[in-house]
Amino acid sequence: PFDIVVAAGSCSDATAAAGGESRKGTYLTLGDDQHPASIQFLREYFRYGRNVDTAAQALVESEQREVTVAGPFLQNLLRKEGYTVALVPHCEGGHLLRLKKILEAGTKIAVVSTAFMYASELVEMVCGFIKECSPDCSVIVGGTYILKAWKMKQLCDKGIYSPELIKEYSGVTRQMFLDPTIPICADAFIVNATGDKTLRALLKKMCAGDESWREMDNIIHWRDDQWRFNKVVEEPFVPLEMDWGSILPADSRCFVPVPVASGCPFKCAFCDFWDLHSKEERHPIETVINNIRSIPIVDGLRRVFFTDDNWIPDKVYGMKFLDIIDKAD
Repeated sequence: PFDIVVAAGSCSDATAAAGGESRKGTYLTLGDDQHPASIQFLREYFRYGRNVDTAAQALVESEQREVTVAGPFLQNLLRKEGYTVALVPHCEGGHLLRLKKILEAGTKIAVVSTAFMYASELVEMVCGFIKECSPDCSVIVGGTYILKAWKMKQLCDKGIYSPELIKEYSGVTRQMFLDPTIPICADAFIVNATGDKTLRALLKKMCAGDESWREMDNIIHWRDDQWRFNKVVEEPFVPLEMDWGSILPADSRCFVPVPVASGCPFKCAFCDFWDLHSKEERHPIETVINNIRSIPIVDGLRRVFFTDDNWIPDKVYGMKFLDIIDKAD
């Protein structure tokens, strides 16, 4: 078994069809694991003689999905800490079958990224699926949605918003942490715009069986029938160093995410990103170049997309970066 499994990536409506209750009735599913019957899945299903599990695995292996940065970053980070790490890029369809096999093989810690989740029910579905496959597995959840949910609770506590108002305008049935009587089957939630330092410390304590992790900063957990909110403190910015060649197949034609900076110095009224990441931090240019160089060349190309919400607001840095990348090999 692996030491850790990282579950990360885009969670579309099809995710709910694979295990969530709220949307299950709107999808045709096949097999005990309830694979959404997409055109792609049905193609593999009939190709392999109506064998659901084989079709699901074939779909996972054949698809060329868009890569998201959160999962590979966590895998890279934790490998450097000495852990063996499995990455499940998307918690849906055939990938749920792979996640189930990894958990049943004995992996005891799951790290779930919520970077592309938009509702509490999706977090509940993924965590519930993990606990159903492996009740003793410790589940750690972090990422953008957890930070947003915590900030939303702060606004409700101050009387600026109410849970009813959030539900009416967002269309989301329930926001995480707002109902003090409803737990979610995860062991720890990391609340931080970065969270790398907290995650490393938390894993060391969990692996050692040290229950003092419950008192750590930047942690939310459920205990004695209520949510426990520990102090949230800022963590230092850590430049994102990636080795895509060790993560992607050599023939991958996926466009690979490369961040140049984190945060935004502006405060546009229509955007919540600046509130989540108010301080702009730029990656060293050489780090960005090295990240690009690590992407496998396929058909003579490295396929890159820059993930920044506000790409290079610093013109001096931007012109220097463009000049270097134009001359780089």
